[in-house]
Amino acid sequence: MLCLHIEKFHLLDYLDLALQKDRDWPIQVKVMKDCITNGYSLQELKSLVDRGVSLKNLPPHPVIPTPNPSSGDTNDDHRSGTPPFSITIFHKSLVNFIITDDQSLQVVECKEFQRLLLLLKSDLKESDIPHRTKIKSSIIQAWKDYFIVLKTELQHVVSNISFTIDIWSSDSRRPYLAMTAHYVADTSNALQYRSALVAFHCLCSKHTGKALARTILYLLDRAGITTKAGHFSMDNAENNTSMMDQLADLLNEREPPLEFVAKDRRIMCFMHIINLCVQDIISGFTAADVADDLTRAWRDDTEEKDEYIEAVRGNRLALACYTIRAIRASGIRHDEFASLIADGNRGQWFKSPDGETTIIPDLQLLHDVKTQWDSMFLMLNRLCALQPTVDLFMTLPSQQKELAKVKISDAEWSVLQDYENILKTHPEPCGAIFQTLHDCLGKDAARNRRLVPFIEVGLIKARRYYNHMDNTKAYIISMLVDPFLWFRWIKMHWAQDWVVHAEESMITLMKEYRHLKVPEDAITQSSSQFDSLDALAQQFNICNMALKEYQLYIDGGYVPETTDPLKFWEVNRMQFPTLFAIAMDYLPIQASSVPCKRVFSSSAEMDTKKHNWISPILMEALQMLKYHLKQEQLDFMVNWTVSPESLVEDEPEELAEGTRRHDIQLSSLDTLLDRSAAEDGDDLSTDVEIFV
Repeated sequence: MLCLHIEKFHLLDYLDLALQKDRDWPIQVKVMKDCITNGYSLQELKSLVDRGVSLKNLPPHPVIPTPNPSSGDTNDDHRSGTPPFSITIFHKSLVNFIITDDQSLQVVECKEFQRLLLLLKSDLKESDIPHRTKIKSSIIQAWKDYFIVLKTELQHVVSNISFTIDIWSSDSRRPYLAMTAHYVADTSNALQYRSALVAFHCLCSKHTGKALARTILYLLDRAGITTKAGHFSMDNAENNTSMMDQLADLLNEREPPLEFVAKDRRIMCFMHIINLCVQDIISGFTAADVADDLTRAWRDDTEEKDEYIEAVRGNRLALACYTIRAIRASGIRHDEFASLIADGNRGQWFKSPDGETTIIPDLQLLHDVKTQWDSMFLMLNRLCALQPTVDLFMTLPSQQKELAKVKISDAEWSVLQDYENILKTHPEPCGAIFQTLHDCLGKDAARNRRLVPFIEVGLIKARRYYNHMDNTKAYIISMLVDPFLWFRWIKMHWAQDWVVHAEESMITLMKEYRHLKVPEDAITQSSSQFDSLDALAQQFNICNMALKEYQLYIDGGYVPETTDPLKFWEVNRMQFPTLFAIAMDYLPIQASSVPCKRVFSSSAEMDTKKHNWISPILMEALQMLKYHLKQEQLDFMVNWTVSPESLVEDEPEELAEGTRRHDIQLSSLDTLLDRSAAEDGDDLSTDVEIFV
């Protein structure tokens, strides 16, 4: 009876006691014992109870948790917190290894790998080692179990859930739609950012807006989070605009209707906008009208001007790309170029423009990748850094004959260096990224008049997307609920009428939230903290309490830039209940679709020749489980740029047109599973059902 009472009324307190380091008593509450047997740690159980998840009938743990020695759920007789050996744990560990390391399922059929496992465990029998068919069915089962847990967690989130969406094609030309969910979890009054890959779905139809909208709605329904749908971050393709309009229509047709304004809920991917600006600038480098504008922008009528403009008209970017390809065309040239750098540095051959000896870095030339927004800058930056070596390499007797046509003149080097200076103008990720991009380009134009025609091309694109900010409140609201930014940045950079408009938008939203989302007990506790205000309430025609809360918030003291917004709202959630509810909905919104790009980069490691027959359903299971296993290592605010190392490899060759596969005619999970079995030649259960 006591255990039942604890389970019903004091389970969280019991878990706190169980997690203490000096615990010397066994777990006796049956529901907890069952969960531990199914692979859950005490810390995971506490997190689930915090989120309001019932521990009854939890599915087996989809992955093997790494026990925490301080949590009291480890066995001191085993190294590094490794759980005791059992065949079940052994099989799950094999599954985790294959998922996280992108191993082929065939690895368990390798005799050397089997011998290694037998060597490590003397009483392990060969029959204990699962075959690839068993591994595959275990992965599918782990995915089903994980999806149940994920779905339960998402359904208990009190705020809206924001998403990133993008589409990727595998080497076999199968199109996959990735959708990541981002939200704030409230556990024991501690707020945490959370993310999950909720779909890696093989598209079965054309990528029209209507078809994509139906797919998105299906995936939202599958996860049980349709009513929690918040904002969607995606690139700026036209079919995404149509998709959001169609999705709004579908949601508004629901009973009861789900209020969803397409323009307000769509977030334009910032990284894609930068890439579009960069591509427009690059196109402007060779545009005839830009060259004509450059003639007028050049103030001095000199011979240097004529040479420079002639170099601009000659498409020097193509020359730079051709030069790099020529030097990297063979291993012999590549090695000779590297040796020239080493010999030149030892012999002090390289001189700066003022005649001083300079040391050339021992680096390789880089390729450009069109889809990477800063790869052209990195290519030019590396080329200009190696200019003395490139010039000397062109004059070598062994290279002079073949490379004479790609020799770069002084005027052409000057043009390439200007291109490099233009392309290096990009802002760091921040709360006001569109304005920052616009300002950076404008400042560069002011510093160097002859760059104006090129930069103006990028500014036109930047202004166009900057003006799109008016379509959604997300940019304004996200800045306001950041306790460091508040309205300070807006008031510094915007005209007064736009500041007033922003404040009106915020207060109107607070009124809506106060009626719909703020609990009555929170309103009651906060009401005593407000003083009377003047007649500003009548000016905006809003709820007095919302206005008082807003005024108290913006009148608050200075908050350091290093303050974690979530920590701020943990402390002030009762003082500002309406703003707290808004912050929980708007802080998780992603400025770009980078999370999906990370998923695609990870999936590319699985999409190799060894895995070229992998089925769509198995691919989704692998990617969702891998994202879950590795999510602690993910940080979407770092490495927004491409690394130079990724541009060293030779450019991939395009597949022959005949090998491209287009729309895969798959219509359901059952069809996907049939396809999986057919492709792998195995019998696989076709009852994968993840709707619960």
